[in-house]
Amino acid sequence: MRIWILNHYATTPDQPAGTRHYDIGRVLAAKGHDVTIFASSFCHFTLRDERLQEDERMRVECIDGIRFVWIRTTPYSGNDSRRALNMLSYGVGAIRAQRHMPRPDVVVGSSVHPVAVAAAWLIASIRRLPFIFEVRDLWPQVLVDVGALKENGIATQLFRGAERFLYRHAKVIIALPPRAADYITLLGIPEKKIVYIPNGIADYEERVPNMDNGAAQLVERVTELRQAG
Repeated sequence: MRIWILNHYATTPDQPAGTRHYDIGRVLAAKGHDVTIFASSFCHFTLRDERLQEDERMRVECIDGIRFVWIRTTPYSGNDSRRALNMLSYGVGAIRAQRHMPRPDVVVGSSVHPVAVAAAWLIASIRRLPFIFEVRDLWPQVLVDVGALKENGIATQLFRGAERFLYRHAKVIIALPPRAADYITLLGIPEKKIVYIPNGIADYEERVPNMDNGAAQLVERVTELRQAG
């Protein structure tokens, strides 16, 4: 099957960032699945563009059997308006990049920030595909908890409205935090939609689930969606 994953900060092991989707994608690719990851070429840790030449807006690159679509996004150096533009430019860039690509079976949006998830939902809606919401950070609750947003502020209420909309329209919700389901069900989302696939390790299975388990659960849920039509 053909799986698209929108994760702004996805990368490969040669760069300083999380490799969750690279690890899952490598397992899926080895089993014959077609995996495409849409990621920003601008690195959050080095604060520079690591993947594209000056004249490139995007690039498609196959790495260990995974198709990476590197998208140019607005550079930034701190948590200010430039970083917000960076997030928005990623969403717009991902929507543009997918227009001439073959239709996938499912689109996964990963919530390091909500723009990536909203872009995944929009792509899935336009192409009439199942949409999967992968919950990493609980927006906007994480911003309320650290004091960046007020509990009853206008911005918080707007984020909460978008959050509920995306939860409701997701066919499946993948939760990384162990108690995320408790929070999500309080918003009126049925627990049967939620599957727990935590971060794991790629090569050893001790107390932490490995990426084979995560990939298997993802394939199982996508297969169920395909069978359901």
